[in-house]
Amino acid sequence: MFKFSIITATYDRIDNLKSLYFCIVENKNDLFDIEWVVVVEENDIETIRFLSSCYKKNIIIKIIKNNYPGEFSKLIKQGIKNSTGDYLIILGDDDIPKKNALINIYKFIKKNSSKWIIMTISYNNLQKKKIKIIIIKIKKKIKL
Repeated sequence: MFKFSIITATYDRIDNLKSLYFCIVENKNDLFDIEWVVVVEENDIETIRFLSSCYKKNIIIKIIKNNYPGEFSKLIKQGIKNSTGDYLIILGDDDIPKKNALINIYKFIKKNSSKWIIMTISYNNLQKKKIKIIIIKIKKKIKL
């Protein structure tokens, strides 16, 4: 089955992460699977506890305890290395996907056989603006 891997790096922003979780759940559809790879600092116990207790609703949640505090690019790289999806979507913990965002991406991909896409699918809560994101198709495991 077709799978999206959503990569999120976070630290001590549990309220944002909860909002993102509920939006991801709302975007789940029977046409595709969702794997949510969350890279979190080892000492962020509250976030780890929240993610561990989430009712999955057919969403695979992977919690990756990071080794690179404060280095966003390394955190994302760590998340990518632990992902298994056909397409990667990188979302910040304060980026909220629009309703039906993933189904619209799925339909676009199926129609156009795209290797990558740039779409506005989310809204940044903190900056109050739309975010354009890049979605990349993964044909084989990337060496980072």
